[in-house]
Amino acid sequence: KGEGGTVPESLQRMLVEFNKPLVRWQTVLKRFMQELDKNDYSWAKPNKRTLHMGMYLPRMISDTSLSKVTFAIDTSGSISTEQFNQFVSEIYNIFKTMKPKRIDLMQFDHSLKYHKEIKSLQELKKVPFRGHGGTVPEVAIKAFMNTDSKALVVITDGEFHTNLPNPKRPVIWVVFNNKRFVPPYGKAIHFEL
Repeated sequence: KGEGGTVPESLQRMLVEFNKPLVRWQTVLKRFMQELDKNDYSWAKPNKRTLHMGMYLPRMISDTSLSKVTFAIDTSGSISTEQFNQFVSEIYNIFKTMKPKRIDLMQFDHSLKYHKEIKSLQELKKVPFRGHGGTVPEVAIKAFMNTDSKALVVITDGEFHTNLPNPKRPVIWVVFNNKRFVPPYGKAIHFEL
């Protein structure tokens, strides 16, 4: 037990069932990333369907591995420790099932509280919960615009009123307990906690 008879936050995360995600990430992200990569072609190996006609054309790359994605977690005052742990659980499941080499992880409230490249499940388990201010997703979107990530996944309750810059890259809004949220751009996935 930590100070005052409470369970330390790092141990609380260990107690969360990481294997029961609420979002079917494998389906969502696989389709999403395949759509992103559908226009990637390679001259290294020719298109076998055109070789017999004497044409050397590039072949479409069908890499099913997860490209680098940024996850921005809303850690404003309306987010509880239990909700944060569920969000980390969702990302944990992505690591476990899709095996990306790395992801970019952010936490934001009214400012960017955390931004780190995560390369392993062990690193993810140790991510601290930082936040409890107002909700300004603009700070995470601007930070994402300075990364080499292919897409942004924002995990939020959607309780904010701000004019957001469009990063001109794909964005998925994973919104919990707020079916009336309509994203300013990108795709929304709604779920209930």
